[in-house]
Amino acid sequence: MDLTKESIPHLNIEVLADGIIRLENESMGDSYVVDVHPIHLRLMAEKAGLVREVSASDAELLRDLGRYKRALLMLRGRAEQLHQNIFNLSQRGNEDMGVEVAQSAALADVAEYICIEFEDDFTAEPPNAIKYGALEEPKNGGASKSAGASADQLDLISQGQK
Repeated sequence: MDLTKESIPHLNIEVLADGIIRLENESMGDSYVVDVHPIHLRLMAEKAGLVREVSASDAELLRDLGRYKRALLMLRGRAEQLHQNIFNLSQRGNEDMGVEVAQSAALADVAEYICIEFEDDFTAEPPNAIKYGALEEPKNGGASKSAGASADQLDLISQGQK
């Protein structure tokens, strides 16, 4: 089922790539098209009493909440990557890192617990890679799923310790 298109008799509703909602009425040979911005739809729904009116301060709080959620998702990705790096180091002759492995696993678990409820809320791509010293954060904003990327980062960490 395509969630970006809906048909009601004589009315086609389509969500365009930029988020604009296109309403097209095709009846009796005539066709009328109206493009509606989501904020206009929200205003119409508020005026019709279908949704609660949102004040400017409420809207700002909602924006802040979204920003905090995105930041927590980035934090979770970095915690997962940190744990993977520490775990891999412990497997390369650093067996005495049991406490560090346990602490990094706990940090990654807490971040996962915090983010699990809203992880699917955001689909936008994160900003380009952010460099930290000799390491580069993965472009996907989260933990690297490939062993090669982790190995490359471990090699960089090992070189920095020499």
